[in-house]
Amino acid sequence: MNNRRHCSKMRRVHLGFGKAALFLLLNCMIAVVVVTPCVADTKPTVPVVTVCDLLRDSSVYNGSTVAVVGRYGGTDEGVWLDADCPQKLVQNGIEWHASIALADMMAQSAPPSVPKGFDWNKRLLREKVAELKPSTHLHAIPEYHYRDQWAAAFGRFETRPLRSKTDGYGHLGGSPARLVCPEKGVRIVHLPSEHWVVSKP
Repeated sequence: MNNRRHCSKMRRVHLGFGKAALFLLLNCMIAVVVVTPCVADTKPTVPVVTVCDLLRDSSVYNGSTVAVVGRYGGTDEGVWLDADCPQKLVQNGIEWHASIALADMMAQSAPPSVPKGFDWNKRLLREKVAELKPSTHLHAIPEYHYRDQWAAAFGRFETRPLRSKTDGYGHLGGSPARLVCPEKGVRIVHLPSEHWVVSKP
């Protein structure tokens, strides 16, 4: 009789423990279902676009953080990403070269930070370079030991209505837009092989 009572108590203990374990398991499953989408939503997503695409849809991207791919070059007066785009950029009767000024000293606000673990997707960057290559070529000036390069720049894209050349950005206001870049916000895109057009100074 005592043995039957003892077994009955043990069954109740095991049953109670089983219910508690099941309750905890269900709670954990619910927590995973609820939390996981929040974690996924916090993963940084930054549009990767070419100079041509960005300037063509400048009003869409204005004020946004982007990664821009283009021909990277500069002088003592500044640094730019540019391209020889198929479409012309004309505002108020003024034609602008498709260039985006980097490190613009007129920028009044702090640049965005590159997200921790940001993925400079080499395959995607090379695909964007391939979109530009039919119309855009790299130039070299041997006398100055200078060569253009393909690059991607991370930053906040900014532009404004261009009513005159004084509304431009960069050296002498020659660019229709600027990219406010953080430190280490530029990544050179290396290709397996490349050709440079030799230019005179």
